[in-house]
Amino acid sequence: MPYIHFSELSGESRIWIYQPSRLLTPEEAAAIDSEAQAFVGQWTSHNRDLAAWGGVVENLFLVFIVDESTADASGCSIDKSVAFVRNMEQKFQLDFFDRWQFAYLNKAEKLAIAQRDDFAAAYQAGEINAETIVFNNLVKTKTEWQQAWRVALGQSWHKNFV
Repeated sequence: MPYIHFSELSGESRIWIYQPSRLLTPEEAAAIDSEAQAFVGQWTSHNRDLAAWGGVVENLFLVFIVDESTADASGCSIDKSVAFVRNMEQKFQLDFFDRWQFAYLNKAEKLAIAQRDDFAAAYQAGEINAETIVFNNLVKTKTEWQQAWRVALGQSWHKNFV
């Protein structure tokens, strides 16, 4: 299936967001983005093409979106995407599965990543606060991503760790 533009996918499309363990260089982000686009162009579920979009967002997050109105993302197809992410980890010396790393916008409005304990320490030190924008990588649909991916710390699940 040819690469599908993000805007062509319904709001109910499923989404998976993978955040690496460190900020990406522009070259890494471009390379991973290109490989993700190639991957979703041939991604299938039970020999049926998936209506999918994949790429790097904000020069950091690896995102896959599948519109399941044409074919469901099966366990095997999800396994294929996880294998792709694992390949990117090895190729670029990253960890996309450390869920205790929080991404946020620092006071300079730049992306930052902190381990859970460092994030809590930054909150205690006043470096971040309830208004700090964090990224909720647990959203499940394209609509949720558009409406609730960037959220104030005080309104997110992240607040439980500060």
